[in-house]
Amino acid sequence: PMIRVYFRTYDTADAPVAVACGSRSLRVRFLEAVGAKDAELDAPGNESSHGYYRELAAEIEETMRAKPSAHWLSRLRAAGVPVSAVKFPVELFDDEHVRANGMLHTFPHPEAGDVTAPAPPVRLDGDGFRPREPTPAFASETRELLGELGFADSETDALVEGGVTRERRPD
Repeated sequence: PMIRVYFRTYDTADAPVAVACGSRSLRVRFLEAVGAKDAELDAPGNESSHGYYRELAAEIEETMRAKPSAHWLSRLRAAGVPVSAVKFPVELFDDEHVRANGMLHTFPHPEAGDVTAPAPPVRLDGDGFRPREPTPAFASETRELLGELGFADSETDALVEGGVTRERRPD
């Protein structure tokens, strides 16, 4: 039941934030920062506490929605509460911490220009993980692949003309 309050995301006036209060001391700090009280904080958990924590969560949700995420991030961090902004995946491409930690890789693509993509989530000593070359353009290898499968050029021509497959000729 406590998870409804102490390990979750909260909507604020503008964007969600996530909190993770794994110890009693963090829970106390969180409650103080949001101006709430948990009468069952030191009580052993029981089935009757489900409704109580549902109500406490609703109370804190209302409080959190009243102010923007920057307010709550600042206030909770100042109180020593583990808190983070919740971002959409696309927002990570502009995140200074993501960039500073080398979590993105930019590589040249023959048609799209420079493309930025997530880097592997782990690093190894030495060469580690290296991005591969971009994939070939769609349908640029049709004839080669069908040839490897035993299709004659005339058969590939018939498949392309019949709309069964496509072929992209080099410019």
